[in-house]
Amino acid sequence: MPDAPDLDTILRDVPVFVLGAVLLPDDLLPLHVFEPRYRALVDSVQAGHGHFVVGTVDTVHSVADAPPVLHPTAGVGRILRHLSMEDGRCNLLLAQVATVRIEAEVTRADEPFRRLRCTVLPEPEADDAAVTPSLIALGAQVLGGLDLPEALDAVATLRGRAWLSAMARILLQQPATRLAWLNATTVARRAALLERVLVERLMARMAEGR
Repeated sequence: MPDAPDLDTILRDVPVFVLGAVLLPDDLLPLHVFEPRYRALVDSVQAGHGHFVVGTVDTVHSVADAPPVLHPTAGVGRILRHLSMEDGRCNLLLAQVATVRIEAEVTRADEPFRRLRCTVLPEPEADDAAVTPSLIALGAQVLGGLDLPEALDAVATLRGRAWLSAMARILLQQPATRLAWLNATTVARRAALLERVLVERLMARMAEGR
């Protein structure tokens, strides 16, 4: 059996699933696949390396009567679980393996889905000093108010960049905010982004009198 290709090789020609979601580092994403073009995509990657990009539409630069323009930063995931249904639909569990920069489109005329050429974007260098005790306390306060005991347990023993990434996966839900996170090139910038989100949530809770 031949060795599986490395990620750089996979990313030279990788399918893209266009979705209103953004994969953050270590994300797990459940997907229900029903469109014929994406059924074909899943069949293709299942027969090969099992990876595809989750792309997000750039609504500012997309135009009518043309394939949607994608944000240049995206996440690539690997299929962890695949459950087929009799009618051709399937359920997937996708695990994020890298953040990538889209370099070019390499779509094939004989396939209904799009393909991309991408390169891996490295994670920011560790800077645990940017994740201050006051930021961690603020995060615990916000999570406690959201009644998310499992989330609190998940981050209780984490510090530094690991804590920051876990909090982002839990609290950053809007695609635009997640893209801003991926495009932040330092841990300090990601910490500042998270702090802003935490303060906004806390202020909104206070305004509601909770």
